[in-house]
Amino acid sequence: QFIRDSKSKKSAVYGKYNGEKNISMIGEGTATIDLGGIKMGNKDVIGIIMGHNKNVTIENITFKNMRYGHLIELDASSNVSIKNCTFTGHKASGKYNKEAINLDTPDKKRTGFKSKWSKMDGTSNNGISITGCTFNNLEVGVGTHRYTGNSYHTNVVIQNCTFQKLQTAIRVLNWENATITQNTITDCTP
Repeated sequence: QFIRDSKSKKSAVYGKYNGEKNISMIGEGTATIDLGGIKMGNKDVIGIIMGHNKNVTIENITFKNMRYGHLIELDASSNVSIKNCTFTGHKASGKYNKEAINLDTPDKKRTGFKSKWSKMDGTSNNGISITGCTFNNLEVGVGTHRYTGNSYHTNVVIQNCTFQKLQTAIRVLNWENATITQNTITDCTP
């Protein structure tokens, strides 16, 4: 989780984009986050939880073996760059809607984002750039499956990415001013 340890167990400490900021996670060599295809009791296993963050860069990391959760849970964040990463492999969730990168809003009614340290204020994502990434053998590459009405994810860019062997490459729900260009999509079945 991109949150200070001292605040991670507290309730409703961050809202809007006032959480942790200026975070870089840059992989070297064969940097990998492997979720092992497991589920822990009734909790989803998630690679990175990002909420109420600002100015985040994630580059050159392989994320793999997702099950019920997401490889990146991206909520209520601004100015995020995910570049040259690989997202691969999953065990079927049974719901067929689990995104490798999930864009969501903290909203108590919709329960898409469950971190108790969030104010659940319905803040959407703004300025999300996903470039040069590969998505392979997943349910959904990038997308939203729950959303807060009148709170649109704005300025989402998905460019120069490869999507292959997915049920859905990109699921756009409640997005505004999105740019999805120069991507390669093959062997995806609805």
